[in-house]
Amino acid sequence: MEEDGLRLILWILLSLVALGESSQNFTIPKFELPKYVSTHSNSKLLGDIFSMQPPFAPWDSKDEQCRKDSLRFYEGVKNLEMWALKMHDATGKLASGLLNGNLNQLGDFEQCLSVTKGQYCLARAYLEPLASTTDDDNVLDLMHSHKMVQSTAFDGVRFFPSFSAISWAFCVPSSCSHREVQSSLRRLARRYNATTEGLRLHVQVDSDGCVVRNKEGIIRKGPLITMSIVLLVVAFAIFGTLADAKLKRDRLEGKISDGQLPPAKQRFLLAFSLSRNTGDLMKTDTAFDDINCLHGIRAVFSLIIYLIHRGVFGLFIPFTNRTELAEDFEGAWTMIFRAFLNNVDTFVVLSGLLTSYYTIKKLQSGKKISVLMMYLTRYVKFTPIFVITVMLVKDMDYWIQSPQVIRVAQHFVNGCKNGFWKSFIYMNNFDGMDHMCYPPSHQLVTDMQMYLAAPFIILAMYKNPRLTTAALTGVLAVLGVLRYVVIHKWHLSTFIYHGISLSQMVDAADRMYLNPLHRMTPYLAGIMLGYFLRVTGRRSLLRKDQMYAGWAVALICGYYSFFGPSEIAERGYKYQPHDSAVFGVLQPVLWSICLCWCIYACYTGYGGMLNSFLSWKGFVVFSKLSYAFYMVQILLIFGGIASIRTPQYYKMNSVFDLNELFLLVVCSVALTLLFLLPLAHVLALATGADLREAEERLASSRRFQARSYSYSVVESRHLRNLEGVKHPPSNLRFREGFLGFLADHDTRKI
Repeated sequence: MEEDGLRLILWILLSLVALGESSQNFTIPKFELPKYVSTHSNSKLLGDIFSMQPPFAPWDSKDEQCRKDSLRFYEGVKNLEMWALKMHDATGKLASGLLNGNLNQLGDFEQCLSVTKGQYCLARAYLEPLASTTDDDNVLDLMHSHKMVQSTAFDGVRFFPSFSAISWAFCVPSSCSHREVQSSLRRLARRYNATTEGLRLHVQVDSDGCVVRNKEGIIRKGPLITMSIVLLVVAFAIFGTLADAKLKRDRLEGKISDGQLPPAKQRFLLAFSLSRNTGDLMKTDTAFDDINCLHGIRAVFSLIIYLIHRGVFGLFIPFTNRTELAEDFEGAWTMIFRAFLNNVDTFVVLSGLLTSYYTIKKLQSGKKISVLMMYLTRYVKFTPIFVITVMLVKDMDYWIQSPQVIRVAQHFVNGCKNGFWKSFIYMNNFDGMDHMCYPPSHQLVTDMQMYLAAPFIILAMYKNPRLTTAALTGVLAVLGVLRYVVIHKWHLSTFIYHGISLSQMVDAADRMYLNPLHRMTPYLAGIMLGYFLRVTGRRSLLRKDQMYAGWAVALICGYYSFFGPSEIAERGYKYQPHDSAVFGVLQPVLWSICLCWCIYACYTGYGGMLNSFLSWKGFVVFSKLSYAFYMVQILLIFGGIASIRTPQYYKMNSVFDLNELFLLVVCSVALTLLFLLPLAHVLALATGADLREAEERLASSRRFQARSYSYSVVESRHLRNLEGVKHPPSNLRFREGFLGFLADHDTRKI
């Protein structure tokens, strides 16, 4: 009967916190209230309440101090001592809604740590059937939310939410290590695991699964360094803003001419001016040869990736009705999120495209490119925000203390503590997804590694486009074959199918997602498109019927790259290695074709309403924020989830948080104004690019003023000749006034 299976599972769960096992050295006495309690009605009621679930502590520990403190805690509960009752009350209790996925019993974190010697430990338990029976399978299927994402006690994966683990909190004496707690729980489970039928119970307490209260007033070295760096940059911004205001005032008073540059030291300080950088951020004008639709593409897919991250890591939230959540996220519509590589590959295409487009532009103008300067510029542009984010993640357990830090963030904290230095040189992806520092930085890291080859590919493309294009086509074919072999051999998946295991996800990430070799397909597509756009310009080489055919092919490719294997989003899907390998090969190719065609059509004037939308001026501003928006979003998502201390009821709108999105935009603006834009100015100052730009602007302004002056002289002569005419031609008056307006507004302040 299904009811019998449920009773067995409930009994196993109850036994996690039950008292009654004898150790080798001593026997735990039966839990009984003292006589003075049993004779007082109110005390007896309290005693009955607290004895409904016997207290737990590792009293059978081999560590003498832990054993003594555990027995003292046990006696304190019997005597209704407040400190002991708080610890016992803070331990997680069996709650209702198990069949709706309510498996996270987080207890009371704050109450546990309010006790002087209290220690909060979060155990993970796994129920695995030894023999499949319909009753047990049905019960476990509901408890595990239809096994939407599966894991075991032995895969060791923690970076991604799983629906298999049961999280259970225990408040134990601080003298007991996580090993003592784990050993005691495993001894309690031993009676069930001795059988060869039914269920096997695995209990695990990680080395970072137990925490005590941080000592008040003690600031760790890491947070102190982070705060010092941020405060130093803020100080530069304040002084730079004040210096900018003084410079503007001096120019208005005539103390400094408009064309006069301030000294280098002052220009360094001005690079951090908030007023200047805010002006740069809010500018929406673009150059005549810019690919304007890219701003909209970057904005749209930045938002989509945020929603994917929020939805995926939002599964870490301890929902009391998680099974209902799993049922809502079934169906073909979820392929927008499950085929996540399309959204990420969009930025890979854009990276290759922009690198190629502007490098070719420089070569076409007759200038030489410095490969080392290209590397340095990119490193200075991206590294500061990356490092600040990693430093904040590394000390997240200092900034926030909660049960969710143990479940969600502690794994990332440990990764950054062990491999922090690798982030500085963009090598942290070699540690693997489950051990690398700040896994969401994979996109930045692999992109930086692919960028190392970009200058040489672009130079070859510029010098011999036909041969290089043929060679790159051959490389793409080889990459496709290699991709098929790797996916098929190791049973990998490039999409998140219903029932996927965490171990399979990590294996796919390590072998495919973090490997720049397997990310080169969209990157090379972007490089070739950038060269093609630069050479052909905005003129289309295709007839109108060919453009229509191109749109049809692009839409088909885009549809298949998202919804081709839509059956993976249904419950009961069985993984097929061949189908997965075929889709893994076609997906980056088809999506690159779709995206490149959309960009080409918009660039050549055949984008229609799509181009009008993607070229909206507002996207230009967000495009400048997109890097900071991407880097800091996981930090805020984890911070918000880690702050949750109690289970919550799931509703569709509870997965996404508008307040968090608003805070994310604010933080992106702050990081862009404090780090990204100022350091770009500092780099220009160090290389002399600011002087060259200022000289070019000044020379251009003078040439324009000279032309406008000579033109206005000619027009004035015509007007003088028409003095006797009552109504001179209106076009002459308009042109004279318009040229005067341009002459006044073209000169930009240096």
